[in-house]
Amino acid sequence: MRRALVLVMLTLMLIPLVSAQTISYYPNKVAFQRFLASNSSYHVISGTDGWAKGWAYYVDSRLKTIKKHGNETLVLVGNVYENPKMRSLWRLTDLPENASLLPSVIVANDTVFITGTQGNIYQTERAFSSLWNPPTASVVGFTLLALLVFFLFLLALRRDKTHAEAFYLVMASILGLWYLVTKPPEISIHFLPYLLQGVEFATGSTPSSPLGLLLGVFFKAVPPIEEDLIYIHWVLILLIASFSFYIVPKRSRELGFLVFGLTFSTPLFRSFVHHVDTTTIGLAFFVSTLALIANVTFSPERGKALLQTILLSLLTLLTVAINPYFILMPLAFIIAFPKRHFRNYAYLVTTGIGILLLYLKFGLPIHMPPHPVVPLHRYLLSLLMSSALSAAVILYAVFHIGRIEKMKGQTPFLILLVLAYLPLSVFKGTLTPYCLIILAALATRLLYLLTPKT
Repeated sequence: MRRALVLVMLTLMLIPLVSAQTISYYPNKVAFQRFLASNSSYHVISGTDGWAKGWAYYVDSRLKTIKKHGNETLVLVGNVYENPKMRSLWRLTDLPENASLLPSVIVANDTVFITGTQGNIYQTERAFSSLWNPPTASVVGFTLLALLVFFLFLLALRRDKTHAEAFYLVMASILGLWYLVTKPPEISIHFLPYLLQGVEFATGSTPSSPLGLLLGVFFKAVPPIEEDLIYIHWVLILLIASFSFYIVPKRSRELGFLVFGLTFSTPLFRSFVHHVDTTTIGLAFFVSTLALIANVTFSPERGKALLQTILLSLLTLLTVAINPYFILMPLAFIIAFPKRHFRNYAYLVTTGIGILLLYLKFGLPIHMPPHPVVPLHRYLLSLLMSSALSAAVILYAVFHIGRIEKMKGQTPFLILLVLAYLPLSVFKGTLTPYCLIILAALATRLLYLLTPKT
C-alpha cells in the first residue's frame, strides 16, 4: 500500500514536470545539493547501453570538478532495465522499477541514482547546471585560444594598411566588456540532446547527427562540462564578430564594424546567441563561408583552384550540417559567380556529394511547418525593428544604383540569399540570425557602392 501511494504521488508530481521538460528529485532537491556540497568521494557506474555510458561520462566529468574519486558514494546512471547495479540497489529507493525511466535524481543512503532513457536522461543536466568550477586547464586553454583568434585577426587587419585594426580593437573591447558584465549563459534545452549524442560518440557509440559527431570529437579531447561549452561559445562569438570584417569589400575592412554593430546591437540577434545552442556554431561556419567567398580569388591553376573549392565545400557542408536549409547556398553561388565554369562545377559536385553522404548517414531534417512559428505581424515587427537601418540602406541603394540586376559577385550573392531565406525565416525561426547578418552585410556593401571613390 505504501509503495502504491508513493507511485501515485510520484506520478502526479512528474506529469507537469515532464511536460515542462524538467526533472524530478527524490526525496527532494536539498538531498542532492547536500551530496554535491559534501566531501564524500564518488564512483560512477553506468548502464550497458551506449547512451547510459555516454551520460555517465558527462556525470563523472561534472562531479570531477568538485569531488574526488572513491567508494564513499555510488552514482548509478541509466535505469533498472539496462543497469544491473541499479537494479540490485533499486530497493533502497522504495519506488517502482518503471519510475527509473523518468528523468530524475534520487538520493538513497550512500547511493545517487541518475535515471532516465535515451530520450530524456539529458534533462538531468539541469541538476548540475548551477555548478561553476572551471578547471585551471579550461581557463588557460580558453584564454590562449581567445587571444590566438584575437591576434590573428588583428595582425591580418593591420597588414591591410587601413584603419580596420582600430575598429577591430573597439569591437573586441565591446565583446570583452559584454563577457565581463554578464553571467555565464545557460545551456539551451534544445542543445541537450546534441550534448548526449556527443558524449555517446565520445564513449564509442555511433553518432546520430552531424553536430553529435562534431561534439563527440571535441569531447574526446575536452571534458564534456558546461564550463568548456560556455568558453567555446564565447570563442565562437569572437569568431563571428571577427569574420564580420571579411564579409565587406576588401578596400574598406573598417566597414566590418558596421556589420558587427548592425547585428550585435539588436536584442533579437543577441537573444539567439545568448544561450549555448546550435545557433552560434552554425553562425560561425556560415560567416566563415561568406568570408571565404568574399576574399578568395580562385587561382587559374586548376590544382590550386580545386583545393580552394574543396575548402569552400567543406565550410558549406559544415553550415548545412548545422542548418540544412542552407542547401540552397551552392546554387546562389554559381548564379552570382557565373564565369569560372570549372570552379562552379567542382564546387557544385563536391558539395552535392557531401550533402548526399550527410543525407544517407544522418538524413536532412528539412520540413516546413504549415504556419509561421509566431504570429506573422509580431515576427515582422520584431524583424523590422532589428533590421530597420539595414533595410533602409538597401531600399535607398536599390533606387540609386543603376542596373543592379546585371551585377555579379558578392553583392548579388547576398541578394539571392536574402530573397531565399528571409521569407523562409517566417516559418523557421532558426534562420532569423542568419538573415540579420546577411542584411547587415548586404547593406554595408551597397553603402560602399554608393560612396564616392577617390
